[in-house]
Amino acid sequence: MISTDTVTAEPKTQSFSIMDWLICLGLVLASLVVAVVHVPQHEQISPIDEFVYIDYLAKVSTEGVVERGEETGAYAREYFACHGVSMYTEAQPALCSGSNFDEDSLYPFNGVTSADLYTPLYFGTTWFLAQPIQLAGVQDLTEAGRYVGSIWLAIALTFLFAALRRIGISRWVGLGLGLLIAGSLPAYWSHTFVSTDATALPAGAIMLYLAVVFMQTRRFGWLLIGAAAIVTLFKLQNLTAVAAVALTLAICTGIEMAGRSDLRIKEKVLLGLKDSRTIVAVGAVGAGVFVQAVWTVVRSLIAVGPAPDQLVSQPIGFRALVAEMFKFFPNAVNGATAPASLGVNGVIVASLFAIIATAGVLGLIVSGEKRSLGFSLAAATLVVSLVAGPALAVANLATSGFYFSLPSRYGLALVPIFVCCAAIFFSQKRWLANCIAVSGGFAFVISLAVTGAA
Repeated sequence: MISTDTVTAEPKTQSFSIMDWLICLGLVLASLVVAVVHVPQHEQISPIDEFVYIDYLAKVSTEGVVERGEETGAYAREYFACHGVSMYTEAQPALCSGSNFDEDSLYPFNGVTSADLYTPLYFGTTWFLAQPIQLAGVQDLTEAGRYVGSIWLAIALTFLFAALRRIGISRWVGLGLGLLIAGSLPAYWSHTFVSTDATALPAGAIMLYLAVVFMQTRRFGWLLIGAAAIVTLFKLQNLTAVAAVALTLAICTGIEMAGRSDLRIKEKVLLGLKDSRTIVAVGAVGAGVFVQAVWTVVRSLIAVGPAPDQLVSQPIGFRALVAEMFKFFPNAVNGATAPASLGVNGVIVASLFAIIATAGVLGLIVSGEKRSLGFSLAAATLVVSLVAGPALAVANLATSGFYFSLPSRYGLALVPIFVCCAAIFFSQKRWLANCIAVSGGFAFVISLAVTGAA
């Protein structure tokens, strides 16, 4: 079994075995099961902006980029009329059976898209991956795009499992926690509908894996920096995962320098600043911020009109910023809506996940060896979870001109790191490790009985 005392940044000789590859295959299959079970049940559009995401998906192959102020197209409008939006509007048969979808007032935001916020990376990738699915018989682009969510989920589970194995977590625990994510409400909302949130779990898992590799080898720092730029270009909120791993590197460096009794304070600071971990940490965050700044400028330059009023603007103040501090930990595991909207099974899955995530992060901070990677990871994750909400609120105010109460799903990229902390903490005792593995499998099984929003 693993101990937080032994979860260090030292290189591991352990290699990926055939059994590890088989478990990865099992996690991929679990991702497919999630899609096969849930996607056919989606008769309505997800209330989490899927209407404008469907519009972007339909346009990306011909337009490339959706511009600010652009009107939604006929495909998305017809889909809206024929299917309605879960928890908001029912299908409109009369409008659906017609051929004229030009009346803007009949559609969300008076027919103007709000998806211009995003680069075309997610939509272009999803459209490309949807083509073989359509050729296989799923003719509707939206349904095919929803099935692509299983591919994004499989990427997340595979990289998370690989990261856990590199730090010595048992296959059994890695499998159980992978199933916990596969059966989670974030997986339901983000990976069985068309959603830019589908990039969040993969972003967190990839950044975690690359950070572990870099910590163990002190190599491939450039890859970590490059990945930080790419995942942030997919979605701004993925920068939370970048910040978490960057702060982990910085904390590890700071603790190591603080323990050097042979150096004076000034020497410790200078040596720490020159450390490759500090350089990569700053480079990763800088890369993420830079690409988003560039995209913000591009969005402004190509805009064809003002952004729609989404009727969510609120005054920002001290109380609002304090409220944002507690949005992501551990609430990011609840998915896009209140768990109760998905029935008792949704409540059970969300509650179980929240307990595991909270115990993992806080438990490592309290009980972890201060020089361990586990302690640094947990401390960094908690700090970023608390700071990211206010930071994103201010960033949105600066880029979009208004503040709104952030949904907890904006912290989704941190979820794989929550899980990693839980894996390290619960693996200190065999019986706890067994419990966590079984709990993940149990959550996955009962999640398959979730039948949609109430």
